Amino acid sequence: MRINKDKTKEILEYIKNEKIGEISFENPEPNGNITVISRRMRRDEKDRENNRLRQQRFYKKGKPNGSLTATSQDSSSSSSNTKKYIKKKSKFKQADFDAFYEAYPKKQGEDKTLENWKKKLKENELPPLEKILKAIENQKEEKESKKRTGKFAPDWPMPQVWIKDGRWKDEVEIIEEFV
Repeated sequence: MRINKDKTKEILEYIKNEKIGEISFENPEPNGNITVISRRMRRDEKDRENNRLRQQRFYKKGKPNGSLTATSQDSSSSSSNTKKYIKKKSKFKQADFDAFYEAYPKKQGEDKTLENWKKKLKENELPPLEKILKAIENQKEEKESKKRTGKFAPDWPMPQVWIKDGRWKDEVEIIEEFV
């Protein structure tokens, strides 16, 4: 967009007089740089600074915002699988991971599994160990019942995938045999 010098001055004066933005001339010569900083830019800059200061205060406290408990959606159409586990502060316990890895039927990729375990724990998406162990037992039973009845039972996923995908939430279908 090309406009003449007078029109440019008119537009800049309007921006300045209406307090739409701040204008600075970095090089007053012809074809020099003109910087216009809008109110929104100033507000966003101020918000970023306030957020930075708020985060600093939070980290200096060294404690979470408060004690939170497990939450779920109370809608009748949602299932219990939509829970997100939120704790005060999740701490890694090697014994919990070892118990999971011992119970899980496929023993591959332990390092990657441990990495995914810690990530889910950090994101507060890992349920209590008892729930995980119960889900493994239920899924073992489901696979055995499918095999007994001649139905397809997929192989166990790698343990790191099971953790990463939150497979403890999977619904289980136990097939009863009738003689």
